[in-house]
Amino acid sequence: MNTLIKKGDSQIDYWQNKEKLSYFLAILVFLIHISTFGNYTDLNSDVINVIEYLNDTITLVAVPLFFIVSAATFFRNYSPETCLTKLRSRLHSLVLPFFLWNIIGMLFDMLTTLFLKEYFVGRPPFDFSFEGILLGIFHYQNNRVFWFIFNIICFIAISPVIYKIMRTKTGAFTTLILVYVLFCFDIKIPSCVFFESQSIIYWLVGALIGIHYFPSLCKSNSKCFYLSLCGLVFSIVAILFFSEIRIRIPVLIVFSLSLYWVFAAVSYRIPSRPFMKHSFWVYALHMNVSAVITKLLVLSLPHSECFAIINYVVTIILTLYTIELLTGICKRISPKLYSALSGSR
Repeated sequence: MNTLIKKGDSQIDYWQNKEKLSYFLAILVFLIHISTFGNYTDLNSDVINVIEYLNDTITLVAVPLFFIVSAATFFRNYSPETCLTKLRSRLHSLVLPFFLWNIIGMLFDMLTTLFLKEYFVGRPPFDFSFEGILLGIFHYQNNRVFWFIFNIICFIAISPVIYKIMRTKTGAFTTLILVYVLFCFDIKIPSCVFFESQSIIYWLVGALIGIHYFPSLCKSNSKCFYLSLCGLVFSIVAILFFSEIRIRIPVLIVFSLSLYWVFAAVSYRIPSRPFMKHSFWVYALHMNVSAVITKLLVLSLPHSECFAIINYVVTIILTLYTIELLTGICKRISPKLYSALSGSR
């Protein structure tokens, strides 16, 4: 399928847009986990509270949109004939880096538990039992941000079933609505395994789009742009008023799709940069790198509202710079290791 659709000035190169969007979403995920203000809870600052509130509201879209785009990309040209090829490719792009980064996360938690536990008080200590090590490697016990990779791997594993029941539009919409209704009645995939049970709903939205409406992700026009802007405003306002997850799920779907088309409409104005290819590294490293940087800044800067905000901003900048530096070092020292950790991206 041609992913570059021309319609006046509304053509979108899907892959370039996806690369930029993925990096942007990686930053939003980073902001979900940034721990800077957790070190200043004694200040009780209104300014900090507002920043945290806005941060927590805007970043809600990151994970749902990531699932939707990932599923749409996977199912865009899916067929029983291409199934094995797609599954093999995901072994390199998802499964191998999942295990490698889990091992890295496990080693980091071992180190902090043995030697630096007084500085990482918010982290549970590493479980040195055999079960703890198995969960560290095969689940995400010591690499908590990779729960979404674990979920995607599991969802892809059942992709033949998903495609079979969603290959028609009637089947696709029926399946999506049924899974959502079951979720509302607390019949859902276990959160103890998949962390966020609603992630399957976002995945099915992406599957529906990928199977039946993928060309819509490759084009944009002014009407779509302004409608999406309205969708963004509506979503943010709705999130402010509704905290119930059953209401938030459809709101976040609207939020995600609206953000996608708004971003797609303006992404051609954003020049492509080499660091934008490293969104997977931002996902993988942001939590540990930012934790170290923000703690060092807490220890070295005065303890005040002003310096808490400075710490927040500097942590974001230094974390992204450090990750890019580590990515470059790894690529120069061992291209094969870089490729494995990047998922051959």
